[in-house]
Amino acid sequence: MNTTLTSSIGPYLRLFIKNGFYIPVISYLIYKTTDDLFLSSIIGLKLFPTNYFYWFCYNFDFFPEPYKKYNQLKQFVRLTDTGHMVSFIYYFYPRFFPIAFNIHFIITVGYWYSIIVLNLTDTSETNDVEYIVWFNKLWAYAVHIIPLLLFLREMYLQELCYQYFTNIDLYYSFLWTYTWLFCIYCPWRYYTKDVVYSVLDNNEPFKNKCKIFIIMNMLIIVSNSCGYYLTNIYKVK
Repeated sequence: MNTTLTSSIGPYLRLFIKNGFYIPVISYLIYKTTDDLFLSSIIGLKLFPTNYFYWFCYNFDFFPEPYKKYNQLKQFVRLTDTGHMVSFIYYFYPRFFPIAFNIHFIITVGYWYSIIVLNLTDTSETNDVEYIVWFNKLWAYAVHIIPLLLFLREMYLQELCYQYFTNIDLYYSFLWTYTWLFCIYCPWRYYTKDVVYSVLDNNEPFKNKCKIFIIMNMLIIVSNSCGYYLTNIYKVK
């Protein structure tokens, strides 16, 4: 069990490690070393779910004993988790920018719409006594705000090609989203029975499921249109 690795250290240091208080320090050191705000930020944001599911994976029942360590796989299941992937793809392949922007747009807007309007809850939280709620919520909010801000910053700083945010980019954004839905989410839910998002719970009203489905599809179109305007019209002015 992961907690045995910290059994010999003090309780405060254990809380410091298990809740990821060291992650901002690592991000800062990477930034000071590389002078790259984008890279240091996306590494730090990815380290958060990695750290969380490493230490608290045994609190979940996605996989039964003796396979509970595989609960760590949850960090790759949510649409938000694919956002970390698109950020790294863009970093090494800049032409991927519009798809990455669109994915982070729907992740950010969809998350806050679900939290504020639909009053949905995060199904990945734990009741562990060593789980510091306020700090982890702060990280969860950061994961659903900072990436989009980073891409808006990239849009402002970089000389983006006028051919970005075309219908091809829109197509690949839809493809990315539906690939996640059918190749990651559906198999995970089928084998683990984990709904991932409370709006998709069997007890949730069907109208809410339809509403979020329509909104997520519309957000992709809205995002691509906003990206086109910002890169092809606004920056020209």
